[in-house]
Amino acid sequence: MIILIYIISIFLSLLSYFRILFSVLIIMIHTILLNSTYLFSYGADFMIGFLLYCNFFFSLASVESKYSMAIYSFALRLMQIQLCIIYFFGGFGKYIGHDWYNGNAMWMAFNHYMNEDLLNFLADKIPKVIYIILSIGIMFLELCYPILMYIKNTKKITMILILFLHIGIGLMIGLYTFAIAMIAFNMIAFYPDKLASIFNFQKINNNRIWHWK
Repeated sequence: MIILIYIISIFLSLLSYFRILFSVLIIMIHTILLNSTYLFSYGADFMIGFLLYCNFFFSLASVESKYSMAIYSFALRLMQIQLCIIYFFGGFGKYIGHDWYNGNAMWMAFNHYMNEDLLNFLADKIPKVIYIILSIGIMFLELCYPILMYIKNTKKITMILILFLHIGIGLMIGLYTFAIAMIAFNMIAFYPDKLASIFNFQKINNNRIWHWK
């Protein structure tokens, strides 16, 4: 019943039906689920929890007032700062290690988490140099993310690489919830207008605050 209320609240929030009320209810239920059982205690749930708090700020911004744009901008900047912290320290952790220079980290990730049938099919088809290129490439992509995302000439390609990274994590390693959450996180933070057009959102005021059509 709680999960059903949780799902219904998400849809009603998307439809802008008592959006602020349901955004608060979603946060409360998510926190209850996250802290009540180990089945939901997974890293992606904490990331989703952060997104739900940002949804609360977006819900506040959807109310016509002189503070709407300020709240909207604050939520976007908060998401961008959080992403920069996540990727930089993720890359820094890889940088001070040793398994990310020889490709072992990528090899172990594939062998520990990849679907067995897919692993058996690819095992003898991926040369070691590919593991090394992927490992070093991911390390520097994450480490340089806070810089590359704020340079006009590199922002788009960096976003594309990050999206491919998380698509690969979802398909190859099976962390689908984490992959979807991070893809949504990145798109909302840096390309909210494009994401809104993809999912058929429309403006509800002049400050680029969105709701479902």
